[in-house]
Amino acid sequence: MNGRQQHNSSNLPSGRPRQGRPASPQQGKPAPRRRRRRGSYVLYYGAVLFFVLALAITLSLTVFFKITAVEVTGTDRYPNEQLVLATGVEVGDNLLRINKKAISDRLTQYPYIESVEVKRAFPPKVVVIITEATPLAAVGQPGNYVLVSTQGRILETNLTAVPDGVIAAAGPALEGQAGDMVAEEQEEYIAMLVYLREAILATGFDKITAVDVTDRLNIVVTYDGRVTIQLGSESNLERKLAMVYTVLEDQAEDFVGEINATSPPNYWVIPQGEEERQEGSFFTDGSGSSESGSSQEEGSSSQETAASSSGESGGFFQAAGNSSEEETTGSSPQS
Repeated sequence: MNGRQQHNSSNLPSGRPRQGRPASPQQGKPAPRRRRRRGSYVLYYGAVLFFVLALAITLSLTVFFKITAVEVTGTDRYPNEQLVLATGVEVGDNLLRINKKAISDRLTQYPYIESVEVKRAFPPKVVVIITEATPLAAVGQPGNYVLVSTQGRILETNLTAVPDGVIAAAGPALEGQAGDMVAEEQEEYIAMLVYLREAILATGFDKITAVDVTDRLNIVVTYDGRVTIQLGSESNLERKLAMVYTVLEDQAEDFVGEINATSPPNYWVIPQGEEERQEGSFFTDGSGSSESGSSQEEGSSSQETAASSSGESGGFFQAAGNSSEEETTGSSPQS
């Protein structure tokens, strides 16, 4: 009996599983149900997050960040109210929706405004920082000057006199209206003026009243409306000007004449009325060597340059109102 029972129990129908046997994954289906539930949560929370972000953006662009003020700093050349109006920004506009480039483009249409920086600040306001153009020189002839900036921008036209603190410069006629950039063919001339200006500032000159850079091999400047300084070529301008500045300190306060610095280390001081360099005073900066490049050419021509100082030199002229009693406005110093 026991043997038969064991035999019969071992031959149970194949469709009935034995007790204690683990069920296979295919036999129960809870796992797919959990996956669907998890995916529903992701979609739900994603939709909520999208709605919250959309609401925050909408409120930021409509309700929040309303501009309370527009501040313009960096210049007093134009009325502040006029510049604020020119920005196109009004109180109540949204801070996040302002167009910085558009504001900059509108303000730089003013000739004396060189660059603009626009900042957003809190509490919500717009801060506009302006950088003014730096006048370089009044170019032209007495009675018809064009004021140009260091960036080559025309600031004013048809000036009858040179503004205070500005150097008069002989040069080509600058065409254009206030706010325009100089023509491409005049950019090199502006670059030479900038180079000379930097050398003048570096050496401490504060009474240069006129310059002439139309001939790059014969640069001429006037000091205090009474001393013509021949500098020759553009090379070593700082060295030349530094020595000339030292030489001027040894002259009388009312000295009128010429200083020739075309062939350093040698310098000649020629009082008014002296036509030959040998009749003036000779100086040297003690370096014992002449400048490279064009120094030999300048040395060979310096005799002619000094001898010609009694007449007009290279279209050079005095700034109106700065000439001495013996000089005529619009002409070079008479020696």
